Amino acid sequence: MDILSAILNGVFLSLVVAINGVLMQGAGNFSALLIINVSGFALVCIYYFGIRRYRLPSLKGIPGYFFFSGFLSMFSTLFSSLSAIHIGLTLSVCLALFTRIVTAALIDHYGFFEREKRPFKPLRLISFAIMFGGAAVMMLAN
Repeated sequence: MDILSAILNGVFLSLVVAINGVLMQGAGNFSALLIINVSGFALVCIYYFGIRRYRLPSLKGIPGYFFFSGFLSMFSTLFSSLSAIHIGLTLSVCLALFTRIVTAALIDHYGFFEREKRPFKPLRLISFAIMFGGAAVMMLAN
């Protein structure tokens, strides 16, 4: 299920970036961000409070900086959608995935954000080089 979730995440990422890019072209950058975030929030509220009758858990003990991810998510949406408009969906997603993988490797290696440390294995540099080479070829072909 974990692998299927990762695969579905990749599919949804591409769909979201494509749809958000079109929305930003039509509504403008910040209006589109507002539409995207308010509609997402509304659907989550309907699901949790209407369909599931869910109660919010206690947030005690959760460091404040964890709540910053929503703010970062807005910039992620903005930058991915803008880049898809200007350089195309394929290259935008390629570069985003490459930088996400490198960032994730750093977070894993150092255990940032209270994550379990997973030391970087030098053999992974080969896959990073292949991904970077593929991204470079895509940029040259653009």
